Amino acid sequence: MLNAIGLQNVGVEEFIRRKLPPLGRYPRANVIVNIFGYQVAEYIAVIERLNQAEGIAAYELNVSCPTSTPAAWPSAPTQASLLTWSIKPRLPPPGR
Repeated sequence: MLNAIGLQNVGVEEFIRRKLPPLGRYPRANVIVNIFGYQVAEYIAVIERLNQAEGIAAYELNVSCPTSTPAAWPSAPTQASLLTWSIKPRLPPPGR
């Protein structure tokens, strides 16, 4: 796993158009997409858009990014639980 601090990214549309296709050259690699948002609705919108793309094995929900301003999520476990249960019905079946 590779982890880098920071929220610099190209956005979901540019990721699907430009970043995801080259990863298809590595069929044995699993693509795990890190998702960040300030509200549950933002996570849901990104996941629903990514569900339309091919080649994604899993999502990682980023709820603890100390470099974001304002802080995206309080550290209360209830917030992470709310997010998890809100997005769970929108996840594709394993092995899609």
